[in-house]
Formats: sequence, structure tokens, C-alpha cells
Amino acid sequence: MKSRARFNPGGILTQAWERLQVMVVRSHGRRDGRRGYPNAADTQPPAEYHRIERGGNARLNSLAAAYALAAGVLGADYCARGHEIIERFKPGLDACGVVLSILQSRLARLETDLEQATRTMADAAIERWRVGGRVFKATILMLVTSDIVLNSVVFRVFGDNQLLTMITSIGLTAGLIFGAHVLGILYAQDEVTLRDRAFIYTITVTSTLACVLFGILREHYLKVAAPAGGSVQFMGQQIALPHIGSAHPLGPVLGPLVFTLANGIVFVAATVLSYLHHDPHSARVERLSQQIRPLRWRERLARWKFNWLLKRATQAYLEMTRLDVAHRALFAAYLRWINREQQRYQADWKSYASSNRRVRRVSEALPVLELSLALEVPEPFKTGAVPAFECDAVRIHIEQMLRARHLPTDPGPSTTPAPSLERGPA
Repeated sequence: MKSRARFNPGGILTQAWERLQVMVVRSHGRRDGRRGYPNAADTQPPAEYHRIERGGNARLNSLAAAYALAAGVLGADYCARGHEIIERFKPGLDACGVVLSILQSRLARLETDLEQATRTMADAAIERWRVGGRVFKATILMLVTSDIVLNSVVFRVFGDNQLLTMITSIGLTAGLIFGAHVLGILYAQDEVTLRDRAFIYTITVTSTLACVLFGILREHYLKVAAPAGGSVQFMGQQIALPHIGSAHPLGPVLGPLVFTLANGIVFVAATVLSYLHHDPHSARVERLSQQIRPLRWRERLARWKFNWLLKRATQAYLEMTRLDVAHRALFAAYLRWINREQQRYQADWKSYASSNRRVRRVSEALPVLELSLALEVPEPFKTGAVPAFECDAVRIHIEQMLRARHLPTDPGPSTTPAPSLERGPA
């Protein structure tokens, strides 16, 4: 365990020099006493009084100059730290603080909406059955494939080759299923606007006309393109056609009606499947989650940068605080030293006076030997208050800035000891 360093104003040489000065002063007192100087009629103190006084004032001024030099070094480092925080870290902290406040407000608003949407989705899930993503994709693929096969023969009536017929069949079938998909999404909305209602009517009417058109085209193809039976080629295979004529199994009315109804069933099935899959609440939850995810990354990056700048600024502020503590210790050491030097020079004068009286063996007190030295204590040691650095207002501003960011500004016990300046200059 380290012992606390005591105040030691000098080493062996300094103490020896002080003893030598005491001996010289006593010698001068005995010399003047044998001469009878000063006498009772003298109103002015002896020359030794002025010599000791000049030496004391010179010693005090030299101590004050040494303190000013050391305090200037500490003050320059102190101000450099403060200006570094103000010029280097404060702009970045302010910018990051603004960005963080904006991101946090947006995140808070989105998270509140997400929580409300999740709660609404959980409540609605009890009243509504929902089709999962995998089931929806597999069923939609099956409906598209079946409708392509169902309508592929119809478009042979235009006399195109097999490739163009397949492209036409796939395109119109995909359009029919896509219309059913959009219709299911619009039906799934809680609130349907006027524009959504217009889309619903348009898609319903267009899809119904398309189904009727497919039925008419199929009947026309079977009557015109293959009136006596035969076969057609589809996807590399020959498909046998029944004999068409008066012995048509469904007739000219029921045949198109059944074919139209088959396309209508596919359309309705795709619409219902899309309606059951696209829950508006789950879609809102997913959309909010997608919006929150990049904002959280941006908020983490901004917070990391803010914390890094804050850490550097706090370290510089704590270094300013340690420099302030070192300055207070320096001032206290020099104040004790100046007080000791005052006492020492007063003691030298008293030694002179006592030696002077002892040689003359005078019992009565001489007024001029009862005086005290009028030593002038230099600034800033007159009041005993620690002087502030020139840029101490910068430290107050930095402390307010750190407190505004909810940071601990008390550095606590310093692990780095202040430089030992108790001895002072030699």
C-alpha cells in the first residue's frame, strides 16, 4: 500500500543552506549588538531588516514565477483538450444526435404500428382461416397448368402454328389467373376505395367475357376445324376428337356453357385462394417489418458512431478534469511552500533580534526589534483561492453538453496520479 507523500520543501542541500543563512543572521545580530546598534532612539529598523525583507520578497516572487510556469503548461494542455472536444467531437455528436433522434422517433412509430397490427392479426386469425404460402403457390401453379391445357385447343381456330398457339394460350391463361389474384387481394382489404371498386368491376366483367369467349371459340373450332372427327396435335401428342355433328353429346348451347363454367370455376378458385392467402393484417405486418429492418441497422450504425465520439469526448473531458486536479494540487503545494518561506524569513528576523539583545544584555524591548517583516505575498496566493484556467468556461460548456446526453461527468477516483509537485523548484 502506497504511503501518502508528505510536504518536503527541499532536500539536504536546501536545509543546509537554510541553516547557514540562520547562522549568518545570528552573526550579524551579535555584531550589531556589540556596536550598540540599533539604539532606543532609532525609529527606523536596521539594515539587516531590509536585507532579510528583500530576500524574502525575492524568494516569494521566484516561487510565484515557478508556479506560473508550471500552471501555464497545465493550462495549455487543459485548453487544448477543451478545444479538441469543441472543434472535433461536438459537431459529430450534434449531427449523430439529430440523426439518432429522427431514426428513434421513426422506429418508435413503426414499432407501435407493428405491435398494433400484430395484435389485430392475432385477433383476426380466430375469425378467418388463412392459406399458407407454400399451399398457395402449389395450388396456383396447378390451376395455371390445368387452365392452359383446357384452353390450348381453342386457339387452333386461328390457324397459327403450335408455338404461337401455346404462347397465346399461356398468356391469356396467365392473365386470367393474374386477374383472379388481383381480385382476391382487393376483396381481402378491410376498406375498399372507389378506385379499388372500379378495379373489381372491371376485372370481374373482363374475366367473365373471356370465359364466355373461350367457350364460343372452342365450340366454333370443334364445328369448323374438326367437323368429322379426327385428331389434333398438342404438345407433341395426337388428341382424338369425337365426331361432331347432329350427334354432339352436349349440343351447341350446353357445350359452350360447360366450357365457360369450367374456366369460371378456375377463375373463382384462384380468386378465393388469393383472398385466403393475402390477409391484409399479415401483409401490413410484413410491410412494417421490412421497413423496420433497415432502420434498425441505420440506428445501430448511428448509435455506434455516436458512442465512439462520445467515448473519445468523455476521455478528453476526464483528462481535463485530471489536469484541473493536478493544478489544484500544484497550487496547494506552492501555497504551503510560500507560507513556510514567510515563516522562515520571519524566524530569521527574530533570530537576528534575539542575538542582538543577548549580546547587549538589554532587558527592555527595543521597538525596532519587535517589528515583523512586511513580506508581500504575490498573486494569486493572497486570497488562497485556486485561480481558474483561462478557458475554464469551455469546460463548463462541455460538462453541460455531456450532461445533456445523460453521461456521468464525475470521473471518480483518478487511476493516473497527478505529477508530484510538492517539492517545487529547487
